[in-house]
Amino acid sequence: MTNQEKKPDSYTLLQEPEKHVEIAIDEQDDDKSSNGSSKGSNIFKDFANKHLRCRKEKSSDAEFYIEKYGIKRICLVKPDREVYLLLDGNDVTAFLEMQGWINNNPHKSLEQTITEFEQIDKADAFAKILYDHPLPDFILKFPNEEDVKNIVSNTERRFKFEWLLLKAGLVVEREEDISSDNTYIKIWAPFHRLCKEAHHMRIKLPLNVNKVTSDFELVEERLSSIRSRFSRKIDTKKESAFFKKDKLRQFKGAELDKDFGEIALNFWNGAKRNYLTHHIIITANQIKTENLTRNESSTFTKRRIRSLDIKALLKDHVYTTFFTLHDGPVESLSTGEQENLRSKLYRTWVKRYGKQPLEEIREYFGERLGLYFAWLGFYTTWLTIPGILGFITVIFGLIRLIIVKHGFYGGVQGISTIWDNELTFPYALAISIWATCFLESWKRFNAALVYDWDTSDFEREERPRPEFKGTVFQKSPITSKQELTFPFKEQIKKLIVSSTIIIASICIVTITIGVLLTFSRAWINIGLLSNVIASFVNLATVLILNLVYERLAVWLTDYENHRTSTLYEDSLTLKIYLFDFVNFYSALFYILLFKRKFVRAVVNEFHDEEDGCQYQSCMAELTIQLAIILIGKQTVGQIQEIFIPLLRGKINRAGLKKELVMLAKAYETTTRKLKTVPQWIWDNKLAPVDNNIRSEYQELGKFKHLFAFEFIQTINLIFFTVVQYGFISLFATAFPLAPFFAWLNNVSEIRSDAFKYIKALRRPVGFQAQDLGMWEQILHVVSLLAVITNATIIAFHSSYMREHFVFFIKALFAYAIPDVPKSVRIAIERERYLTRIVLEGEESDADECDDEKEDNNNKVTNDEQNQGLKEKEV
Repeated sequence: MTNQEKKPDSYTLLQEPEKHVEIAIDEQDDDKSSNGSSKGSNIFKDFANKHLRCRKEKSSDAEFYIEKYGIKRICLVKPDREVYLLLDGNDVTAFLEMQGWINNNPHKSLEQTITEFEQIDKADAFAKILYDHPLPDFILKFPNEEDVKNIVSNTERRFKFEWLLLKAGLVVEREEDISSDNTYIKIWAPFHRLCKEAHHMRIKLPLNVNKVTSDFELVEERLSSIRSRFSRKIDTKKESAFFKKDKLRQFKGAELDKDFGEIALNFWNGAKRNYLTHHIIITANQIKTENLTRNESSTFTKRRIRSLDIKALLKDHVYTTFFTLHDGPVESLSTGEQENLRSKLYRTWVKRYGKQPLEEIREYFGERLGLYFAWLGFYTTWLTIPGILGFITVIFGLIRLIIVKHGFYGGVQGISTIWDNELTFPYALAISIWATCFLESWKRFNAALVYDWDTSDFEREERPRPEFKGTVFQKSPITSKQELTFPFKEQIKKLIVSSTIIIASICIVTITIGVLLTFSRAWINIGLLSNVIASFVNLATVLILNLVYERLAVWLTDYENHRTSTLYEDSLTLKIYLFDFVNFYSALFYILLFKRKFVRAVVNEFHDEEDGCQYQSCMAELTIQLAIILIGKQTVGQIQEIFIPLLRGKINRAGLKKELVMLAKAYETTTRKLKTVPQWIWDNKLAPVDNNIRSEYQELGKFKHLFAFEFIQTINLIFFTVVQYGFISLFATAFPLAPFFAWLNNVSEIRSDAFKYIKALRRPVGFQAQDLGMWEQILHVVSLLAVITNATIIAFHSSYMREHFVFFIKALFAYAIPDVPKSVRIAIERERYLTRIVLEGEESDADECDDEKEDNNNKVTNDEQNQGLKEKEV
């Protein structure tokens, strides 16, 4: 078969009958057919009716086959505001059987009940519902009172989407709040369904401790207390493999001595559980059907119904909220209550300064957010080095200014000797070396981290994004199966359009900032104050343009149609940083490289001055600009992230306390087993996880693809540290105290972000990540530019050879420090070897020394035999 691209309309895709193909096609269910009906609705109706296999009946406990909108659904109604939605008669039978067993065995625990009904696929989800378990996997909410114009349409779309959730293997429960104002959709993911999804997504998990480990004697790496701040000790005895459902008992947490109930409740930690459930929900609108091609081979087609996509439902306000739950209250409500992981992190992380509990952070928030906090902590620790060196440089300048008294300079130029002195060149050299050593050390730390967290193969095994739109079929060179792909020519066209818009936007920003800086002295000529005013105007311009461009970057990245989430995030990261590089650094580069000559030619047309800079060099203006942008940006960020939420919390606290007291009293009178306010009510009061980018989902709904905020959230978290790293590595020579102010900000940032994610925000989905992605490439480029900028700043101190000497030292350190520690390389190879032995049954290799010894023994035996033959001949 050739690799020629074919259009998907004909469905004549395969010429290999033995292959099964899975493709995905968007269905525009708002396109009307000739008879006026909705094409997508007909597809949905046919699919729904095809999968219903139960008889129609009614009983006192359940109502079967509630028919609406052309499909049928089974409902099991329970008093007191709760409705259970089940898929078929088998589920209803199993549910009622479990309910009767629990009534007859009231002393049995949740774990024992799940173990008793192990043979039922949804046993753990049913048991959690019947025991009023406080933590569903996900929550959807909608108001009971809606606009009359949309109530019919919204009700139909909710009905269909919830049926799709049932068909995806989830269990759905509806419950009104105590005031009957809102309805909460509680989504439960059964253990077996999570295992199936993990197998499909190729999640890597640690294996049980195996006897094979005892045959290996590896040298344990010991780290001193100081070195532990800059390095990470790995678990050399860890064994991991991609999860396989049929090999469940070989993975850690599912040992043979454990009951199924214990495994079902504890095998998946909170982050992994909501990550898998989230993926099931966002792909629920992909209806899989089987088609036959001309040669009677099967093609499994996934048809996406756009109007039933969770993003579209949130955008159109069919549902108003979609979130996963925290583990429980931040602080234990009673002394005998078992501490949950959220309250543990609040006690050991938010309230204490010191080393971050990265393992607990990863377990609660997932690898992506855990990697961010690991990066932030590692970077902040390394900032102590340039911070101390900067203090030494400034103190030396103060002493020199006081003792030598450079009165002949006068004014600002005399004060500038505090940071512009004999130590400026050594400090610039140290900054360049520091930037390289820091990046190389981070690569080593990250390699150890992803090895311990089992995400080293994440990008290689990553599944396509649900939003990816393929247009042609092509044979995969890896699997030899047909794949729906996006043609390379079309990709190039979209990239050209996107690049053109990006370049035009960057040019607009450059011209805007250039005009502000160039003509500031023509408009305001009041000495030093004119530079200060221009700097503040530039800061305001930077912040405003940043908000506008962020939306443009998201739209363009959606337009480019990337296949995986990693490619999408890398592209979005690059766009945002390219714009912000110009936005934040253009003024500094202008002063550093162009102002002396450019302003002399332009501004002197208005004011007769000899030089573009007000003083003997532009160092003073560069320092003023850097200090105002760096400190000003950090101040604005701290106000947005700390003071505004605290002020808002104080204003709303009084009314919220009264509301929660009333809710607590109301829930005490319900028939629920738990008489406390449910966790989803508490979490609904929290702000959504958007990193203060936007306030609500309604604001996010202005975008075509609502869930771009998942990537924006992580990008903005790391973004501010990368911009800060640029200020320090590129221009810290002009302001040696910049690393110190950055260190102060980051120490506060770690605690404020910890408080925000633990107490003030809803719980984020536990997405996985392998590294910082595009940010690492950006950091590498910035560290190279740092050599040029620092050499330019100290040009009057250094020569042409000194600049090349800095390049040589930087390259030497980059080459001398390996990206991956030797212990990590050994551990990875050992893990792969053990995985082949444990899961694939490969025999272990014999010791080479034993083979050599056996060869020697054979040689001795042969020699003895030859000697005996000679004796016989004699």
